[in-house]
Amino acid sequence: MMEIRLTKPFIEREEGVTHLWIRPKPCYRATIASLRLSIELPKGVHRLPNLTAHPEKEDAIVVDVSSDTWDVVIELYTETPVSFSVGTIQLTGSYLDAYGQNYRFTHSITLAFADEEETEEFVVDEEAVARLKQLPASPYLQQTEEYPMEMRPVIHLVSMQTSSLEKKYRIDGGRVGR
Repeated sequence: MMEIRLTKPFIEREEGVTHLWIRPKPCYRATIASLRLSIELPKGVHRLPNLTAHPEKEDAIVVDVSSDTWDVVIELYTETPVSFSVGTIQLTGSYLDAYGQNYRFTHSITLAFADEEETEEFVVDEEAVARLKQLPASPYLQQTEEYPMEMRPVIHLVSMQTSSLEKKYRIDGGRVGR
């Protein structure tokens, strides 16, 4: 019924990112009148709203079957360290077919958690990455582009000696000069 793929089958235990790609198999598209997808993630894994702009309700993503884009791409991430090595992503879908019949299905996909130095062992799904690159820029990235962050160089004093001008104009603890 559905094909579920990860751009990489692992996620770093802390501050990791991967993307979930969900798409109906072509032979089922003609029979689906409406489609809702719910995703249950392992503990410690979070997600952003779908990157394919399908409407989201509190409990499900509502796939717009009248659009050309039926697939759903979701960014998954970890913030704090995850202690276990494997988790399961549970996808539950329900759809109404062209004859008014309700159907429900469930799919599971395994997600490995790895330390940064272990990630070289895993293979990246190039087709899923290519699909991700086809998407328009994420609204989250666009938001940060509106407010560009100004980067200033950091100056470190290498020497512990200070020149007479530094002594004169230096501010230490609210005192000017020495």
